[in-house]
Amino acid sequence: MSNNLLSNITGKYFLVDAGYANSSGFLAPYRGVRYHLSEWSASGSKPQNFKELFNLRHSIARNVIERTFGLFKKRWTILRDASFFDVKTHVMIINACAILHNLIRVEQPNDPYLDEVDAEMRRVQHEVDDEDEMEDEDEDEENGMEDDGPNNDGGVNAVNENRIRTVQPTSKWTQFRNALARAMFIDYQIRQGHHGS
Repeated sequence: MSNNLLSNITGKYFLVDAGYANSSGFLAPYRGVRYHLSEWSASGSKPQNFKELFNLRHSIARNVIERTFGLFKKRWTILRDASFFDVKTHVMIINACAILHNLIRVEQPNDPYLDEVDAEMRRVQHEVDDEDEMEDEDEDEENGMEDDGPNNDGGVNAVNENRIRTVQPTSKWTQFRNALARAMFIDYQIRQGHHGS
């Protein structure tokens, strides 16, 4: 196994926020399309196209992941600070925390840590929504974040084997996201009883 962990992960991807480029191994939401769960709950409307559905499901998945790690960090001190264990040990620690969490949930259904994490998630989401209202989408275009041009290394520009310094969007990965989002939307329409395109 090489030191560059991201190069060894195939068939999988990281869910990232809109601050990241949609690139090989990094699946970002569509920009300029409703994203945060509070935007969906406030409007009460359903997704109208494949981009909206993709962003809604992306947001739900990221919310679950953030909530889970928030809970784990509250419960286990070992996860609160930077660790210097090797990756294999990190994986075993996270797996052990997940197993213990599941055991606790069975034995103690009313978990005070869950209530704390939920309250923190609502507060953070409110702060994120406030910041998003102030952001200017033109800033992203000026920084070249919307460029879909591929580069020679599949979008990941590494300075050395251990650290990725920049991630550039690629047309291949954008096509992957579009195909995934369209397939999700077709399935959604079928389940909703709408048989249109």
